[in-house]
Amino acid sequence: MRISSPDPIPRAERDFLLQHTDATETDFAPERLRENRVEVMASTELLDAQAIESALTTKEVAKRLGVSDGAIRQRLKQGKLYAAGTDSSGRQHLFPMWQFSDQGLFPTLRRSSAPFRTTTTRQMSNTS
Repeated sequence: MRISSPDPIPRAERDFLLQHTDATETDFAPERLRENRVEVMASTELLDAQAIESALTTKEVAKRLGVSDGAIRQRLKQGKLYAAGTDSSGRQHLFPMWQFSDQGLFPTLRRSSAPFRTTTTRQMSNTS
């Protein structure tokens, strides 16, 4: 896997990090930034795999929430639910468990999922 050169960090952000964290000038060397990018990508892949592994299908979410499969798809389009992708058949969306409680959907998810809405809509058009 080839990692492109990291984007330079704006001077103001660099100065802030140097002043308010334990970061050093060495942390901003191009090689170090590439290493960090590779580490973040690996961590992201691992977390995505874990989310998919424990995810619920559309049918399982519908049963858990006591609604139809269509209602789940509608909530997904509205950004009220987040899907991490689809199963191997491409027919069932996979919903990470972190958005559900024993009583159903976490009540604060609607507010906290706002940043996902654009991504979710894009995923829907790419995976449907």
